[in-house]
Amino acid sequence: MFKTIRPLYTGTLTWNSKIKRVDEKAAKNQIKTAQVAYFEVEGKKVQVMTHVTINFTKFEDMELFEKAYKEAVASLPKPQ
Repeated sequence: MFKTIRPLYTGTLTWNSKIKRVDEKAAKNQIKTAQVAYFEVEGKKVQVMTHVTINFTKFEDMELFEKAYKEAVASLPKPQ
């Protein structure tokens, strides 16, 4: 979770979670992420990969989030 005044973003990271900057919208300080989400469907837990677009008001906040996201993913163990 990345916090400013309120929670900005919550997700479940796995070793294969991805993040990238949206270059065509550089003025919006926008990034896209992909991570795992879990849903209950008819009493069963279903795992899906979700894509989220996040806008930042400051470029520095986006860089900080991107760095923390990459460090968190890198620290996760890869499956055997």
